[in-house]
Amino acid sequence: MSGIKQATVRSNLSRAVQFVREGLAECRDEANLVSNVGRKDFNQAKNGVDAVRQGLHRQLPENLRQFLDGETAQWQSLLNRHDKSYGNAIASEKNASEKELQYNALRNSAEQKLSAIEQDIERLKDRISGIGGYLDRENEQALSLRREAKEILDGMRSNIILARVAQTERRNAFSKLAESTEFAKSAEREYERLINLGKDRLEVQRIKEENERQAKSLRSDIISLRRKIEQKKYQKFGNGLYNTSLQNEIETVLNLINEGNFEAAIPQAKNIKKNLNHVAETIETQEQEWKAAKLAAEKALADAKEEIASFNVDDMKKFSGSPAQDVEAAFAKVNSTARLIAGEDFANASRCVAEALNSLRNMNEKTSENKKLSEQRNEIADSIMQALYDSDYDTPMFYLKDEGDELSDLCVVAAAPGGIGNMNLRIGLQGGVKFEVANIPEGREQLCIDSVLNMQKKLAENEINFDVTDWGRAENQNKVHLDVRQKTQEAKQTIQRQG
Repeated sequence: MSGIKQATVRSNLSRAVQFVREGLAECRDEANLVSNVGRKDFNQAKNGVDAVRQGLHRQLPENLRQFLDGETAQWQSLLNRHDKSYGNAIASEKNASEKELQYNALRNSAEQKLSAIEQDIERLKDRISGIGGYLDRENEQALSLRREAKEILDGMRSNIILARVAQTERRNAFSKLAESTEFAKSAEREYERLINLGKDRLEVQRIKEENERQAKSLRSDIISLRRKIEQKKYQKFGNGLYNTSLQNEIETVLNLINEGNFEAAIPQAKNIKKNLNHVAETIETQEQEWKAAKLAAEKALADAKEEIASFNVDDMKKFSGSPAQDVEAAFAKVNSTARLIAGEDFANASRCVAEALNSLRNMNEKTSENKKLSEQRNEIADSIMQALYDSDYDTPMFYLKDEGDELSDLCVVAAAPGGIGNMNLRIGLQGGVKFEVANIPEGREQLCIDSVLNMQKKLAENEINFDVTDWGRAENQNKVHLDVRQKTQEAKQTIQRQG
């Protein structure tokens, strides 16, 4: 009768503690990376827009208000849009903070549970100290604690989406802050225009003749609006509205006013002023939309580059399971969006960045998972080769089934003394082992059994144990069946029928 020894239980407990600590460090590192991306940019933008808001004019001088009736709509609109963008930025930042708080609360709860598990592990270590005999029940408790810790860590990893949502919300807040700043600057420019326009109209008030006053007021309006439009990139953002025909109409009506033909000029000037207001508003809207789209694409690219800088490209090519050209293509796709931005294809640039970043994140997560499995498999292979060597086999050799593919089976071969009972093993990435004992003559199946049992015993000395699930043609021989488990993960072996 056999059972689990104290050394095996202590080893399982130590591995459980290591699993808990490594899992915690991994989750903290990923959360810190996602949380810190873009935070500095947001804080700088927040300080900048707050300074702009403090100096923002929201009231016209008392002595000019009466001259600007009907002229302040665009100024008020810019102020309102500034306030709205600023409010949206604050709301996004609040959402980001709430998501971070939610994630931190979940992480703290998980860490407390993991700390309790670690304490249970230490108490179990203390309890078995000095105890002899078999400790099957204690070993099951150790494995149960590790499974419980894994469930908690899996939950923590799924909760990282909250930190990523917080990052997205903060990036949205940054964009809205920048948009708000631009609206504030435009509002101040419009305020200065209104002040100058008000002063011009104050001068016009002195003109006694109503037609002359009105005509000259319209002239000031038209000149002011024309100057505002021509200071902008009207050919880029004006949709062709500020064309040669409109410019000629402006010159014609200004000549009429300058010549004193006020009565004829007024109706034309009113219509031109209306058209110029429409042109100026169109240009302003188009320019702001262009700037917002450009900033969003540039920020998405910058954040993506910052995040993927921490990815190990060589590891991803080896362990992600994706072809190396796909890994390189995903990185190249991120960098190629700079050309789309330069070509002002901002929407497509943002989409390409998001697609490439999502692909790289998935590859990076798979890389981490497969790399750990590969390291665990190497530990199994090392123990098997040592057991074969200790059993007087020739020095074992190992190689990847598919050369250059780190995820293919790891093959181990060892020649037995006399060439009878050679060992050929294949270890899968998940730790499963298949092997055959070669060159066993018919009727000498006991040699196969003895070879396997000897290797089992040698591996058991290193706490690497396994079940034999298929004895081949030695199935009905008088043999001892060791019923034990591997300390890291179950490995299955098969004795092949080979004479």
